[in-house]
Amino acid sequence: IPEAGPVEPNPPFHPQTAFQEAVAHYTAGRLDKAERLYHQLLRADPQYANALHLLGVIAFQRDNSEVAIGLISQAIEIIPTFPSYHCNLGNVYSKMGRLDEAVASFRTTIEFNPHYAEAYYNLANILKEQKKFDKAVEAYHRVIELQPSYAEAYYNLANITSDLGKFDDAITSYRQAV
Repeated sequence: IPEAGPVEPNPPFHPQTAFQEAVAHYTAGRLDKAERLYHQLLRADPQYANALHLLGVIAFQRDNSEVAIGLISQAIEIIPTFPSYHCNLGNVYSKMGRLDEAVASFRTTIEFNPHYAEAYYNLANILKEQKKFDKAVEAYHRVIELQPSYAEAYYNLANITSDLGKFDDAITSYRQAV
């Protein structure tokens, strides 16, 4: 019988390093590698909220909205005050056409972080879709207040104000969009 030689120990698992590596893979578009690392993190700690959340984001990108809702909701149960979790849940609801739930998620995001321009922008888009134009205009103005270079907010604001017959306001917003 041949000798096997020394057994190499498994390298120690460092959750923070694994998480950063997973985020790097995700950012580079290597979703399968990121997903594997997130699952590894969850095996080590089933309450790892960031891993649950980002697995939900990956599920959403893969058009698996129901799974995304479940994973992101689990992350919210663990850390209910983290704004990004609510914002991404709102994005999933929005894509599914569940607009009232999306609005609630974006409002919760804003409650936890009143400076979250993307949440205001997403909220404004839904309010516009729901024909709640005055509230949409308010939300777009808040986006612009928070992030003056947000061209899409100016453009969408211009479209609404034009539709409402406020042509001078629309022209101003169109100019600021470019």
